[in-house]
Amino acid sequence: MLPVCNEGCSLDGITMLIMVDRATEFGWPGMLILLMWMLWRLGINLFIARCVYVLYIRVCVITVVYGVNDVIGRRVLWADLMRLSTMTANEPWLVGGDFNTVLDASEVCGQSGDIRGAAEEFQGCLQATGLITLPMQGERFTWHNCSRDSRSLWKRLDRLLVNDRWLTNWPSTTYASLTARTSDHSPLILRGDTTARAVGMFRFDNYLARSTEFTPSVQRVWQHRIVGTAMYAVTRKLKALKPIFRAQRRKKGDLSNNVSLAAGFLETAQNLLARDRHCPILLHLEFCCKLVLRLASRLEQSMLQQRSKMAWMKDGDQCSRLFFRKVAKRRSSKRVFQIMTPDGQTLTHQSDVTNEFIRYYQELLGGRPRDRFIDLRHLRPWARHILTETEAEALVLPVSPDEVKQALFDIDESKAPGPDGYSAGFFKAAWPVIGGEVTQAIRDFFQTGHYQDSGAANAGDSGHTHQPFSERVRPGRAIGDNILLAQELFSGYNQKHLPPRCALKVDLRKAYDTVEWDFLTAVLILFGFPEQFIQWIVECVTTPSFSVCLNGAPHGFFKGARGLRQGDPMSPFLFVLVMEVLTLILLQRIEQNGGFSYHWRCDRIQLFQLGFADDLLLFSKADPNSVRLFKEGLTVFAELSGLQANLQKSNLILSRSATPLRDTLLAILDFQEGHLPLRYLGLPLLASRLSVADCRPILQKIEARIRGWDGIVLSFAGRVQLIKSVLSALQVYWAMAFILPKHVIKEIEKRLRNFLWKGSIETGYAKVSWKQVCRPVNEGGLGIRDIHALNKSLMSRHLWRLIAQERSSIWVNWIFHYRLQHYSVWTISTRSGTWGWRKLIRLRDSLRPCITYRIGDGTSFSLWHDPWHARGALISHFRWDHSTLPSLLQLPCVWLFWRNLGIGRLLPIWRVLILLTSYPLSMEDPTGYFGQDHRDLSQQRRLTRCILAIRRVVSFHWPYSSWPTVIRWASVRWRGKHVVVRRTELFWLPLYTTCGGSAIFGFSNTPRGLRRT
Repeated sequence: MLPVCNEGCSLDGITMLIMVDRATEFGWPGMLILLMWMLWRLGINLFIARCVYVLYIRVCVITVVYGVNDVIGRRVLWADLMRLSTMTANEPWLVGGDFNTVLDASEVCGQSGDIRGAAEEFQGCLQATGLITLPMQGERFTWHNCSRDSRSLWKRLDRLLVNDRWLTNWPSTTYASLTARTSDHSPLILRGDTTARAVGMFRFDNYLARSTEFTPSVQRVWQHRIVGTAMYAVTRKLKALKPIFRAQRRKKGDLSNNVSLAAGFLETAQNLLARDRHCPILLHLEFCCKLVLRLASRLEQSMLQQRSKMAWMKDGDQCSRLFFRKVAKRRSSKRVFQIMTPDGQTLTHQSDVTNEFIRYYQELLGGRPRDRFIDLRHLRPWARHILTETEAEALVLPVSPDEVKQALFDIDESKAPGPDGYSAGFFKAAWPVIGGEVTQAIRDFFQTGHYQDSGAANAGDSGHTHQPFSERVRPGRAIGDNILLAQELFSGYNQKHLPPRCALKVDLRKAYDTVEWDFLTAVLILFGFPEQFIQWIVECVTTPSFSVCLNGAPHGFFKGARGLRQGDPMSPFLFVLVMEVLTLILLQRIEQNGGFSYHWRCDRIQLFQLGFADDLLLFSKADPNSVRLFKEGLTVFAELSGLQANLQKSNLILSRSATPLRDTLLAILDFQEGHLPLRYLGLPLLASRLSVADCRPILQKIEARIRGWDGIVLSFAGRVQLIKSVLSALQVYWAMAFILPKHVIKEIEKRLRNFLWKGSIETGYAKVSWKQVCRPVNEGGLGIRDIHALNKSLMSRHLWRLIAQERSSIWVNWIFHYRLQHYSVWTISTRSGTWGWRKLIRLRDSLRPCITYRIGDGTSFSLWHDPWHARGALISHFRWDHSTLPSLLQLPCVWLFWRNLGIGRLLPIWRVLILLTSYPLSMEDPTGYFGQDHRDLSQQRRLTRCILAIRRVVSFHWPYSSWPTVIRWASVRWRGKHVVVRRTELFWLPLYTTCGGSAIFGFSNTPRGLRRT
């Protein structure tokens, strides 16, 4: 092959070579090799080739680029590409060459300068033009600076990009990076798909259910009588329907082409109608064409929405172009053309790649099941909850037809189908025909405990068994509790004067896939599940067989031997039970081994573990005995369950005060040393305050979503829908765990605002202020949620849980033991505690107007610190102890005045009693604050009677009474004249004479006599 060069050009000026290999596979007969040379010495930035292929009547545009080696110069290239994108919007477009910049830091190997600015401009160009990077084979980095020392630098500067039209015509296009040989750049070769088309897996398209042929087709098959069990009959009938639905899908043809044809017919009808606007035939023709176009558009949208997995797009634009792009990107990104084996060998032949995938998953999931007797019942003394007989009997109650239907109809139609290819949309649409037989098949499973793998079993897989797990295993727990508590425990890790402590972040290798089935059975027995229920679970877990779906086609078939199926709605609950055993093992060893020391501020609630699914944190004091206990517990758990810690990904995080023990503890665990900030459950764990740099991932996530859409093909209403349903939800997870910095909120709003008005992240002119945009629709806004208000609302929810004392929450329980103690949310200082705690407490002023107290039995709130009275917390007016209301009022009111109290403590009591007179009480209403129902009516009535007695004391007109009047009143009220006289002499007369009545009665004693104060 000889190079083709312009006159006067030398070969050393060549910077990049693109070749098209096997051009006939693209539908380009006779065009075997296309050579395009970029000559940087000519100063050419763009070279455009327009190729027309008469055989297929297709046009494609190929653009070869060279980006100069400075940011300012490349901006001209970005502007040219954006201009060309509008010209080639409806044609297949290929762009390739040396862009002289990278997309992100992962495309750089070696020490390089700051690439963020240039990378963001490149990303913005791709977003604006709608270009997609083709799948790449071969060497990842395409340029080397040819340095042989530590300054050696590798980058991915060369790439091939295409638009969605290209992928629609040639979806299997890839390119390979060849060896550079004597050049510093690697040549790129464009390839088509050389593999034979395999028969793809059956997938039911939900749009077929809208066809008039759907119900009759199902009825014809379902009328056949099949000998066997109900489950077997359903399986055979579903299999018989597959070729029928395949034929109907072929009959429908290209739905997008149908839309184009319908639009053309409508345009023709409207042109004819323009000539004769009163012709009834043409009016009827236009009406029919509109109906056809509307139906074709709905079918296309349903198909694209299901295949693009964009379930959030329910209203707004039809978004067919957006769906097309999403489908094309999913297909392109999921294709696998090469793989590297564990020994470092790269496989490129399709059969070798397929065999390697089958080998890997067969070793992971297949093989011979372990058959080992495991008894975990010795761990029951440490179990949080063992099922009672009543609860166990409730699990095996007969399943009603309504439960089967409800379980199936709760599945979203857009969810992935079962192994047989039928989605929930099929069962919902065909339920009037197939509902009875499917229900009987599922009920037969609960009676016999056996079933054949079928669509009926996949759709109604034991839906009624989920509730006991979710209620019993972790009551009151939420993912936010783990994040908030982990933040509290990691605070101060950078301080040297605090006690030495450590944390283990344990990464379990292939957690769901390596659970041994014999261990799962032992776990169910441990927690007291009935035998019949265990048989159901074992049948569901141990019967699957697997095929590997590679590039759209199934390969291999092997029986499963271990693991829980990811995506099965039952698997998360079973996995929680499995992980609970690790807690029991550690608890047993902690109690039996006296050498364990709890983490700082964890001993009061005996906290040593934070686990959410397979994300596990273990806390202890930084000493060898405690860490060794964790190591032994993890080892025992791995031997029993098959879940092993990944030593390369598990970390030991040490506080600064534990640095001298670093080598000793790492040698015990064989973990890697970790450092803060550390990501846990998708959020950063910090030793200090949250910075703007820590929030960079959420900004990048929003930018990635915006770049994944093409704002040009979306209308303004479509962008509003995307912001409401997608972009506004991205920061919710962060907003429920942190008070976001103001700068971060401004940056988020900036990106949303730019996308709303311009369709990209580039700065644009806003026609209306963002504050007005975030108003409700009935107030003239667009109903977009204000991020600052959303953040305050989500964090105020945590304050509400503290006020309501939700002790089932592990975070609330920890806060009461170590932060609040005897104080209240309303009166505790905002200057102490961690940065996150101080930020959270400062929200109480905005929350206070939304809170109303109603006194119940009084045990669940503080008399002095909670603002139950209209004048606020009593502690803000008086200095007193931390007594609850019942402890203060449990004695007769007389003893409140005279039980060993001096004058200085009588005055605050009397003021409190005066406040009590204005608080509404009811002898009939036992309701506590926040509507919590306290059932102890007798205690409520005793409390009310006690307060009413105090009111009678306070309501006595002391300033206008003489001494005999006081004696008579007290004798009637308190019974026992000799006691009353003595107490009154000690209390009332000295107070009245020394204070002039001002402190108690509302009067002051002056030289002119009494006057009201």
